[in-house]
Amino acid sequence: MSLFYPTSRRDASKALTFLILCEIIFCAIYLGDFLLDHPSWWIYELFNIDLESNIPTWFSTMQLFLIGFTFLHIGYRTGHTPPPSKLGTKMDEAAIIHEKLTWVFINNPLVPYFDGRHGVWIVVYGCIAIILLIVLYKDLWAMWKSFRQESRLFMLGMFIFLFGAAGMETLTFFFLDKTNLLHYTWEVIFEEFFEMSGVSLMLYSTLLVLIKKTGPKPSA
Repeated sequence: MSLFYPTSRRDASKALTFLILCEIIFCAIYLGDFLLDHPSWWIYELFNIDLESNIPTWFSTMQLFLIGFTFLHIGYRTGHTPPPSKLGTKMDEAAIIHEKLTWVFINNPLVPYFDGRHGVWIVVYGCIAIILLIVLYKDLWAMWKSFRQESRLFMLGMFIFLFGAAGMETLTFFFLDKTNLLHYTWEVIFEEFFEMSGVSLMLYSTLLVLIKKTGPKPSA
């Protein structure tokens, strides 16, 4: 099935389209559940994109895992550890610790956050990103020289993801009245869609690198 084992740019584009459609469906279910005043508890629990431990969260986590796994697969297939696989490992580690950061740093007076103790992770992740840039700058530069177009797509996906994750949360804190449930619902939809679609675009660019590095028929 070429959708899950892309062997060409066209196959990777189909995979991206499939992922984006899934994310649109998740957002539509969330909006419909709100407009209908939560008619079913299991729909609320399984598809509430504003909560954790549900299908949309699992969906996004698996995409992050696949990005790291694909980079590691590239290194294995080419018989060495190129810059992409090293970067992928770091991303996978970051995905695992994401949910723990707030609880670790929430009472630290040196880490600023919004009222209600929101946004702790923004500062912490910003520091981690700077450290990774310093440590991996040679690998990132090598990747940029070898895969210019794919790197641009990856950076675009990263920007969309960060805008949804950090940008929308910041705008919400300063400009959104959370007592208006309809406005808050739409904010959650845009925030989560930007996050999910940004990760999908990063995964798409990673698949393009896989196709280029391993030839027209990468192994499953």
